[in-house]
Amino acid sequence: MKKILLVCGLATAMHLPHPCAAKSPAPVDRTQDSLSHIALESWTYTENFENRDLGAWASYPHWQDLAFDQNFRVNEIVPGDPNLAAVQKVTPYTHVDNYAGAQKLLDMFLVPTATLSFKYYLKTNLPVEFYKVRLAAGDLGTLDVTLANPGTNKWVTATVNYNDFARENPAITGKSQVRIYALAFLAKIADADPAMPIYLGIDDISFQAARATAFQFAQPAVYKLPEYSPYISKESYFAGDNFTVSGRWPLTASKVTMAIASYTDPRKILYQGALSKKGESWSLKAMKLGFGEGLYLATLVASDAAGLVSSTELTIHIVPKNIGGQHPRLMFDAAGQKQIIERFKEARFKPVLDDILKNAKIQRDRNPVDSLIFDLDQFPDEDWLPTWAAWGSHIYNTTAALRYNAMAYAFNGDTTAGNYAKNLLVRLSEWPNWTHPWQTKRGRYSEHRTGNWSHRVAEAYDLTYGLMTPAERTKIQQAVMKNIVDGVHRTYVDDNNITGNTSNWIAMTVGGSLMNMAAMFGDAPETTNLEPYFTGAMIKYYTFLNRVTDTVDGSWGEGFGYNSYTFSNLAYSVPSLKHVFNIDVTPPLRNSYNEFIWGGILKKKEWFEYGDSGGDMPPATNWAFLLNMAKEPRLGWFYNYMKKGETLEDVLYDTKNVKQASAFEENPVKVFRKVGTTVFKSGWEKNDFVFTMRSGAFFNHQHLDQGSFWLADKGVTFIEERHLHNSDYYADPIYQSHLIQPVGHSTILINHNEQSQ
Repeated sequence: MKKILLVCGLATAMHLPHPCAAKSPAPVDRTQDSLSHIALESWTYTENFENRDLGAWASYPHWQDLAFDQNFRVNEIVPGDPNLAAVQKVTPYTHVDNYAGAQKLLDMFLVPTATLSFKYYLKTNLPVEFYKVRLAAGDLGTLDVTLANPGTNKWVTATVNYNDFARENPAITGKSQVRIYALAFLAKIADADPAMPIYLGIDDISFQAARATAFQFAQPAVYKLPEYSPYISKESYFAGDNFTVSGRWPLTASKVTMAIASYTDPRKILYQGALSKKGESWSLKAMKLGFGEGLYLATLVASDAAGLVSSTELTIHIVPKNIGGQHPRLMFDAAGQKQIIERFKEARFKPVLDDILKNAKIQRDRNPVDSLIFDLDQFPDEDWLPTWAAWGSHIYNTTAALRYNAMAYAFNGDTTAGNYAKNLLVRLSEWPNWTHPWQTKRGRYSEHRTGNWSHRVAEAYDLTYGLMTPAERTKIQQAVMKNIVDGVHRTYVDDNNITGNTSNWIAMTVGGSLMNMAAMFGDAPETTNLEPYFTGAMIKYYTFLNRVTDTVDGSWGEGFGYNSYTFSNLAYSVPSLKHVFNIDVTPPLRNSYNEFIWGGILKKKEWFEYGDSGGDMPPATNWAFLLNMAKEPRLGWFYNYMKKGETLEDVLYDTKNVKQASAFEENPVKVFRKVGTTVFKSGWEKNDFVFTMRSGAFFNHQHLDQGSFWLADKGVTFIEERHLHNSDYYADPIYQSHLIQPVGHSTILINHNEQSQ
């Protein structure tokens, strides 16, 4: 059981499909034998953490909350030590074996000349049973080198090489190149003492090995972000522009081809062509970009008679022309705004408008512009949780104020409300930063509440743009670029924080950055070319949407409560990307609500959850945007079945006159392979027998309790999951020791070990 958890945890960080999840519809041959002829170039990965960024390192195995692992950070492992390192704190909650570890996604090749050097510090009063250096090697599994007699309570410098890996892993003997997907360090402390925490420090890592030989671009000029495979064109394009590629590829190849596809639908090839070679340079004859606005992925492939030699990806962003100054644009344009105003005149929607106007006035009275005084720097850079709510109340108290007043202006012409929302943005733009010192000290410049709030910033900017002076627009644009766009880029894109990519924080933070870029695009010279911010954010955002969903069986990895929170933000960022940039990111979202229909008792509005989520099911209001974009009959039925009253979403979209297909006509028994939920039901009624069990791949906010189950019959729930109805999350003293561990759930303990999973 432990071994399975470790392998799955490491694989979560890979770009490849999760080995513990359902297979992809069109699997690609990624066996080591199939990669043995890839042309390589020398490459060295290094990291010393001196900039306080984690550099895409995470705990190993993954912590239960990927976005907020308060036990993994850049810090001094000994007070007064001038050396910064990645530091993990492990608290042994019981007298059992404990592990300390760190992991990092890599895309490299282990070759006979490879060496890996690093420093480690194990701060513990107990002997360390082993210290392993671990490589994730695809179909070859994990490749370990075990360090004998690891030192403790001091910095230890270690070096391992190819021969060390071959000695302990005979499967690679004789192989000239082995593809590596991740690097991890793992220490075991047997029978740890609950009174003594354990600390692991990692520093000065240097992995001298190889990588696939990349195309060296002369045209176009490109960016290369450290944690993502595609190169990003520095310049965006307009539809109909000429496009060419040229550069060197230092390898032996008989031909180089290029295919272009939509970034969000890579199976649909829109262009295929061959590059010609002259001297040492390969070039593509100029072609017209006739695909229309959107984000595209070009794949260059070098091959010889034996097949593929290497490949390189390049993103191409075709942007809209002459959009500067055109507002509104995010959720609707000027024509759409007029239609919405007319819909508000219908009797059934008048209470919705009245509620907007009432709340706008309440927010103006509650949060005067003059009350916003910068004091965020006065909060402590340690002990974050006690100041969490207070800090948020000094900036996020404007969330509803921005939204209601911007809408009151847009839908009712209330200039008092509009100017108030605009003035809030101006006042906030005068602040030096929008972050908590705790975040800054950890190299993090955004978190989920910042992300949620940033959607309202974008919305208010879009709806009150016409009220701003040129100077005010510039001030707001600069503040948003610095505090939202650049902050998200540094934390979640360049540093690739949340490497597992299944946390709702990505929807909030990265989605908010994308929505703000959509709001400001073309309004000023500084917001006309948004690379690499835009495409980098798109890569992270779309990876999240694909990783957290299963569109085959239809499920969402994080649970209903986090899904609702996520969709309350996706409901704004997703339509904004479509309306402004013609980028449709809805394919991964389709069908992802199915488990909420099957995995509980829908007629009681109850879903059986398996983590830090909730099971009470409110109306599916946040799904209205997807119903409008995807036109799915089952979603049409689900939305209207759960609906209670009219909402703003019903004004924005026609949610009533849609095709509907009831799930109650389908088999109530269902399996959700990717998240691992199995549902046995005797029917759809409140009194029917229901048994659901979760035993699948790890997703963010799922507890470490594989095999946990619910049992209900005759209208009574006999066995249920322990969840947050009686917990204060991280402030709960038994949250980490019991609530997320198998001991607190209806599952199996191995050898009576409360932490056995």
